[in-house]
Amino acid sequence: MSIPDDMKCLRCQGEMELSRHVSLVTGSHSAGAKLLFGQLAELDERPWPLDAYRCANCGHIELFDRSE
Repeated sequence: MSIPDDMKCLRCQGEMELSRHVSLVTGSHSAGAKLLFGQLAELDERPWPLDAYRCANCGHIELFDRSE
């Protein structure tokens, strides 16, 4: 999926600018699992690559999946 260069904000129709590339880690383990297994409890967690776009006018932020 490609994001158009002239993307408009859904709230105020201002210009959206690519703010940064972020990685969101989804999922979580209980404190007990981390206590018993430490970092091994998080081995199956994968970062989810996202692009964060920010409206120059109102500051609204939208996230788009970069994994495709």
